[in-house]
Amino acid sequence: MGNKNGLEQFIKEHEHPYDAEKDAYEKLPYDKPVEAGKNTPIYNAHSYHTKVPYQGIMPFIDHYTESGDLILDPFCGSGMTGVASLLCHSGPRKVILNDLSPAAVHIARNYCTPCDVQQLKKEFERIKAAVKEEFDWLYGTEHADPETGETIPATIQYMIWSDVYACRPKKRDTHKHPISPDGCGNEIVLWDVAVDESRQVRESFICPHCGETWRKTELHLLRSEPVRTNYTYTVPSKGKKPSKKPKVRRAERPVSAFELQRLKEIEEREIPYWYPSAPLAKNSEMYIRCALHLRNIERASDFYTKRNLWALARLWEEIGNSSKELREGLKFAFTSTFPRIAKTTRYLFGKGGNAGILGTLYIGSFTVENNLLKLLERKFDDCLPALEIGDETSFRTLTNHAGYIPEIPDSTIDYIFTDPPFGSNIFYGDCSFLWEAWLGEKFTDDTKEAVWNKSRKPEEGGKTLDGYKTLMAESFQEMFRVLKPNRWATVVFSNSDDRVWESIQDAAYHVGFVIYGGKEFDKMQRSFKGLKGEKGKEKVISKDVLLNLHKPITPLVRSRELTRIADVEGFILQQIKEYLQYLPPDASTSERTIEAITRAVQRRVLEQGCSMQGFSAGFIADVLHKARQKFSLLDVDGIWHPANGYLDSLLIRNETSAILWLTGLLTKKALRLDEIDPLWKQERLRGGYKGLRGLQDLLEDFFIKDPDGSYRVPDDHERHALKGQDEERLLRECERFVDGKLDREPSVEELFNWIKTLSERKHWQRILDMEPHLGRYGDWKQLPEGKSTQDRIRLARAMGRQKEETKSVTPSERQTLF
Repeated sequence: MGNKNGLEQFIKEHEHPYDAEKDAYEKLPYDKPVEAGKNTPIYNAHSYHTKVPYQGIMPFIDHYTESGDLILDPFCGSGMTGVASLLCHSGPRKVILNDLSPAAVHIARNYCTPCDVQQLKKEFERIKAAVKEEFDWLYGTEHADPETGETIPATIQYMIWSDVYACRPKKRDTHKHPISPDGCGNEIVLWDVAVDESRQVRESFICPHCGETWRKTELHLLRSEPVRTNYTYTVPSKGKKPSKKPKVRRAERPVSAFELQRLKEIEEREIPYWYPSAPLAKNSEMYIRCALHLRNIERASDFYTKRNLWALARLWEEIGNSSKELREGLKFAFTSTFPRIAKTTRYLFGKGGNAGILGTLYIGSFTVENNLLKLLERKFDDCLPALEIGDETSFRTLTNHAGYIPEIPDSTIDYIFTDPPFGSNIFYGDCSFLWEAWLGEKFTDDTKEAVWNKSRKPEEGGKTLDGYKTLMAESFQEMFRVLKPNRWATVVFSNSDDRVWESIQDAAYHVGFVIYGGKEFDKMQRSFKGLKGEKGKEKVISKDVLLNLHKPITPLVRSRELTRIADVEGFILQQIKEYLQYLPPDASTSERTIEAITRAVQRRVLEQGCSMQGFSAGFIADVLHKARQKFSLLDVDGIWHPANGYLDSLLIRNETSAILWLTGLLTKKALRLDEIDPLWKQERLRGGYKGLRGLQDLLEDFFIKDPDGSYRVPDDHERHALKGQDEERLLRECERFVDGKLDREPSVEELFNWIKTLSERKHWQRILDMEPHLGRYGDWKQLPEGKSTQDRIRLARAMGRQKEETKSVTPSERQTLF
């Protein structure tokens, strides 16, 4: 499907040749904000380093194209533009998906290729039966019955591995370590000394042999070894009548002598199947950045434990024995397990379980070795929705540099939607290394990868910002060439560095595109840094900005540079003022964050055709904080409002608007309760504020009471202290709710906040006390964070269970057996 002749025929069949005299196409730039969550069955079928939710792409395709039009995504990644084109509400489009990465094309192609799902299920059952005996040996263990002492067969679900260090500093520091500057030289298992009973990790720890205190960065890493086993076992039937449905239990304990002996047996044997041994370049960005040399990672096979490498090789052998019609779908399911099968899988402290880390090859101190077949069974079911939607007559794939797609003639494409790489965010070639090693076709050509290397030197093949800019300019030039005149390209952008912004803007501008700033693209689920960025605590952008690029009918001659704004800080302040003033009083808090303000300023710069130099997210946030006296900050989560009389006009309809109104009132002058109360009664009557917290509670929880009895707006330090008091209030209200003493019916949102606060403080029993009272709230599971709420309750149940007492393996036993 990716060959040149197939593509030429595809284009001949589906293109609508451009005729300047007859062309009547006319579209304004799409200028609506887009929200599209990632948690859909099709999206979750197969992971990739970054993905734009396909349902968020569909409105653009509906707006800019008609059924049957030809669409291009030159940086297709996992193929979500293809999925959106096939599932478009107004009829399917034809799409060409191109990417430099063979792994990306593998994922994109399978997303869009139909498969006989019933036959695939049968073939998967055949494979499971074929590997069962071998996998029972690889992942088999034993469970000791605490009542009878009898051992029964069990199956490992996952095993936690821990770093082991030598108690000897990398560098002698007699000032820091006056007692034992050289350490005792004994081995320290990090799990044993750094993980406490509540599964929190200490930054420093004590050597159990000599009593010296260390951080792990001060010591030499020796190896990694297993420390905990999570497994399942079947409860033996008691009595004469065997149970029709055997009870399966899950347990966790320290790794056993049996398990270490089995691992020793695996290590001593040769894997009888093919597996990839391709070397990872030692000058690659991820090799350097992730310090893989410290873990002796040199080739693809080194990223796996011996057991999981064996299991992967066995499954790959069986997939190769399948029919050609089913093999690609099976490979799609197989590669979908990769984020959670390599040593990059991390243990989730505080939550339990494990997760893969996308966009990096970093291996942490506490990793998880999952049972491959159990993981594949789950991922296989996840993949089925994606494997049912394809239409092989509607797409073609290419594996090319986006700056050179000669197979596509000039002025052929009706619309382009793409999400290109942005600077040094992700190194796709490095991060696709394991996928491509198993697929065995070829590896990403990193000489053409549009990235900006921070660790890899130019003389070793690394790219500077100028090198990145050159490759992006080539890509935009090719996009401009293949796009029909008077048509549009949409580029999804995500980077807080204004130098990368500048490179993208320059590239689009100089090839002849007219740039229109679009609204943001909100993928809804946030990373940890993204959540902090929304609140102004990190200088990052969690929502993507959309660039609408128009190819004019008459080519523009551009010999000049982009216009530079002389007074960057003054321009930013003016845009902030205008943005906040024109927002309605009841606008959502998400429109008032530092991140939302940053996006609004950057859009305005684009619309004026000016250079993005100086307009990074960090600088805009700094300007906003410096101009604090001109604005009013509601709370520690970074919600901004203009202070000049704006808050006075608010109607008190809910708790948020009540706090805002009080903020506006007390910003001007500190007032006593008796001075505030008459004004409050008038305003709450005018706004219809009923049944919520009263004035006294709001003042105590959100404002500062001075010795003279007057209330004022808190400063940053005081605001942080108030947040802690607010959490204590939440816990008191929760306790009254459980005891039946709360004099009101709490909202669903309050229930979620209680459970969230309780779980953060590890008050598991109180969460379990709440659970019986939630039945009358029919919609409590339907919150946007509802899944997290249920997860917290499940975790509370787990933490509340009686832990089984099992003999631990001592460090010396572990060393002897492993």
